Amino acid sequence: RGVHLVPQPDLLAAYTAVQAGRSTQQVEKGHKQEHDPTAAAIHIPVEQRPTTLWVTQVERWMHDPLVFAYRTVLGLRPLEPLTPHDTPPSAQEFGQWLHTVLEHATPEASQIIALAHRVFSARVPGIQHNPFWQQRIQRVAAWVAPQMQALEQLYPHRRAEAVLEAPLGSALTVKGKADVLVWSQGCPGGVGIIDHKTGTPPTVASIIQGKSLQLGLLTWMALRMPWVNDTTPGPDVGYWVFPGGEPYAVMLKPDVLDAALDHARTTLENLEHRWLDPALTFTPAPRVTDPAYWPVTRQA
Repeated sequence: RGVHLVPQPDLLAAYTAVQAGRSTQQVEKGHKQEHDPTAAAIHIPVEQRPTTLWVTQVERWMHDPLVFAYRTVLGLRPLEPLTPHDTPPSAQEFGQWLHTVLEHATPEASQIIALAHRVFSARVPGIQHNPFWQQRIQRVAAWVAPQMQALEQLYPHRRAEAVLEAPLGSALTVKGKADVLVWSQGCPGGVGIIDHKTGTPPTVASIIQGKSLQLGLLTWMALRMPWVNDTTPGPDVGYWVFPGGEPYAVMLKPDVLDAALDHARTTLENLEHRWLDPALTFTPAPRVTDPAYWPVTRQA
């Protein structure tokens, strides 16, 4: 249907090179050649490109256009690994369950614990009797409850899993989902965005340099949603982080938030023109380090 794919061996040479700890300038048989990103590029006609992109997909495109095209445009997904029925929950599964709990959480720690038991036990029966997971749930609840109480005192409006959007002309709409959106609608406080992370949050440097776009894009869109009716970002734009130990918050300082909003504005201004460019090609990152490549590496 007009989609031009690169021959698979070209990519597998790059995967093999990375696994061996070498640059993608080194290919099979030890020969050295200049890295040519167009050699592994694909071209997709404008009419076959999606008309809606999510902010996580936009960030994926900025980091690695080829993986973005495979997953977002062509809809390719790696196969799920086969795991025994009694395999303990992975960190990714815990993050998904925790997002469900936090979406419906209240400012009462006991209610958060009860909700977590219902959500977790539906996936893994008896998990509420496991001391490891029980302690982790209690830590999360004890930390989240006062955080939510503080938000309620400052912001009269709160919405979990809030869907935001930014129409870019008639051909493309960018959407995003905020884990927690709070706003004061004219009262002191402004607009806040909380993004839940069960892994390491983006660094301040990556936000300032425009490498981590998600939070800036979400905030930019929230400030322009008619039902929010508030154009002032508040002090509560940042991350709630839930690692294996104690949870903690990382809020963006005003200068960092300003940089994030500037990158969001520039990205959205350029996005429509690039998306509608008939000559647009999707090339791999200079170094093939994206986890999305790993299943292909294993198959090789």
